[in-house]
Order: sequence, then C-alpha cells, then structure tokens
Amino acid sequence: MKEKLEKTGAIQVLSALYLSNEPKMMMELKNKVKCSNETMRSAVELLLEMGLVQQTLEKGPPPRRLISLTEKGKKVAEKLEEIEGILS
Repeated sequence: MKEKLEKTGAIQVLSALYLSNEPKMMMELKNKVKCSNETMRSAVELLLEMGLVQQTLEKGPPPRRLISLTEKGKKVAEKLEEIEGILS
C-alpha cells in the first residue's frame, strides 16, 4: 500500500490538504503538488477509496469538485508530518 501511495502522489496530496487546512479544487491541488492531471486523478481516487479524503460537488457555473480531508485523513496527515519532522 505504501508503494501505491508514493507512486500516485497521494502522500503529497494529503500533505497539501493538511497544510492548507481547507478544501481545494483538483486544479489547485495539481498546481500545489506539481503533477499531471492523470497523477492527480489517481491520487484522489486512491485516497477516496481509503477514506482519507472526501469530495463535495458545488453547483455552479462552473461546477466545482472540492477535495477535503476526512477525520481519518487528518490523523494520517498529522502522523506523516510528524515523521517528516523527525527525519529533517
């Protein structure tokens, strides 16, 4: 599972959401993480499957798909930040 998280950029997405502390649109996350559309879609899909993020669809024009951390996702992101701090 760890390998899949790394390959999809899911760890970077979790970190970006945790540090921003607010829901983000896919394009905002893509720009923050600096990855392709395909990588972003894969990462978000994996995180949704794992229950670490949730999506909210806002009607619009234009409609917006907002991604935010779940409580479980916040806990995981906090632990990842702790690990990064220890390694730094």
